[in-house]
Amino acid sequence: MIRTFRRIPLPILPPKLRPGKTYKMMIGAKVNGKWDLTNVNSRSFTVTIK
Repeated sequence: MIRTFRRIPLPILPPKLRPGKTYKMMIGAKVNGKWDLTNVNSRSFTVTIK
């Protein structure tokens, strides 16, 4: 994952994600104060940590 701070991309690896493992992730959006989690299958993707 990349987090931008002061326009400098910083790679951040959360402590529970392990190198060499594959994880299924999704993108959700907060719209008008409520989380929109519709179409989960079209918003999900697989990530492999290097």
